[in-house]
Amino acid sequence: MSYIKDNCEVEIDFVLKTKDGEVVDSSEEEGPLKYIHGKKRISPQLEEQLRGRQVGDSFSFKVKPKDAYGERDESLVQFAKKEVFGESFARIKNGMPIEIEMPDGEVAVATALEVKEDGILLDGNHPLAGESLIYEIKILKVTDLDLN
Repeated sequence: MSYIKDNCEVEIDFVLKTKDGEVVDSSEEEGPLKYIHGKKRISPQLEEQLRGRQVGDSFSFKVKPKDAYGERDESLVQFAKKEVFGESFARIKNGMPIEIEMPDGEVAVATALEVKEDGILLDGNHPLAGESLIYEIKILKVTDLDLN
């Protein structure tokens, strides 16, 4: 039986949840996740947890916030005046993601926490910042690849 190591094609079913049980992502709709182990195409924590395991193994593990979407940074919660949004201001609702063009031309996404008459309280943190996440994994297939 093959064990997961670098240059193996691996196929897994997974569920990624918050500590409160909210499903963040899963392979249920799209089908199993396929990747080549050791190529850094999945999260480092998941790849490390899979190393050495084999077909049929099922397990779960927790990822700390700093290794997932980071800790919350309250300096990323800021108020933006109504004028910044132009005509689109009237369509913005609490909880909506808002694209904001940064001074360097990059686009960032923030969440509208609170829409007020004169502007919006925005949160630039990822919605999962500060959350511990839990992976539930089942290994379906491991294929050694000859990449020479």
